[in-house]
Amino acid sequence: MYAERMKFPKGWPSTKDNITLYPSKNYMNDSGKLLGKVQSQYLSSLTPMEKAKAACIVVHDELELDLGKLRYRIGGSHKGHNGVRSCQAVLGKEGFHRISVGIGRCESRSSQEVASFVLGKLKPNEMKVVETKVFDEFSSLLNQILSEKNEQSSDNQGNKK
Repeated sequence: MYAERMKFPKGWPSTKDNITLYPSKNYMNDSGKLLGKVQSQYLSSLTPMEKAKAACIVVHDELELDLGKLRYRIGGSHKGHNGVRSCQAVLGKEGFHRISVGIGRCESRSSQEVASFVLGKLKPNEMKVVETKVFDEFSSLLNQILSEKNEQSSDNQGNKK
């Protein structure tokens, strides 16, 4: 959805305005393997200055957040999220930024029903919430992360002089 609204070119990966998207073609539970490979290949092609500005950001669903609510952090527990667990196994807990997107909590606690809920499609009214609230907040958060990385990079370059 973000790629479409921001008019990223079609294809994999997709790059626009210093942002490269690598949507996983695998199950979320195995995303750490791809993330590790992509990050090592991508980082090896960058200059030291570019590496200092680079940020690996994982966007994932979160049952414990209300639909459409976002949470940003670096590190922390995977809270049973197998995709985050997979990423942490490859990059470590502090190795990437995380943006959690709330999908709300399933009424049932049955693991089968929770899995069905997580893997299911959003209802039209839920999709409307995501399309309006999440997009703007996500874009703002992404810009904040990238601005902070640029500032840190500039500060580090200034300290080396």
